[in-house]
Amino acid sequence: MSTLRARALHMVKGNEGGSPVPQVTNEMLAEQTRGQTVPSRFLQTVRSRPDAVALKARDGDGWQESTFAEYAEDACRVAAGLR
Repeated sequence: MSTLRARALHMVKGNEGGSPVPQVTNEMLAEQTRGQTVPSRFLQTVRSRPDAVALKARDGDGWQESTFAEYAEDACRVAAGLR
């Protein structure tokens, strides 16, 4: 069994005692996300965690990181170019 598959099965069974994770229905998700959009959630995250790492990209032997603030600036530049 692959490590990823084992981790996924572990998450489904629960972290400690193997108890099942409560079933989440479409109705429950709809209620909790009503009125939210991907852009509004993104802006909320940018405002609450501007200096947190949003993206990592391989750069040679290391990694290049972008914060949520940098990611938002890049998204605004791309959106402005689409006008």
